[in-house]
Amino acid sequence: RVRIIGELRDWPASAKLPTIAHSQTLGLERSPLPKPNVYVSWDEAGLYFGVEVFDRDIAGAPADGWWWTRDGVELFISTRPAMADQRFYTPAD
Repeated sequence: RVRIIGELRDWPASAKLPTIAHSQTLGLERSPLPKPNVYVSWDEAGLYFGVEVFDRDIAGAPADGWWWTRDGVELFISTRPAMADQRFYTPAD
């Protein structure tokens, strides 16, 4: 079980997703920053996500502002089976 303390050092190596796909983002190909490390874990109490980003210049916005134009993490979860043309993670990847 992971501890939610704002740090990822307690997360087991098996919780780290080995493959992360970037979405289409303007200028992404010019970014020198590595992809983030994403961790997933679950237990009887819930589902947990940890994200380690390497950008030290974080541009945030107030919730009532244009937050979607600033730095952020988006997470999409579907309970439907993946279609043949969709990319998804499986432990065998």
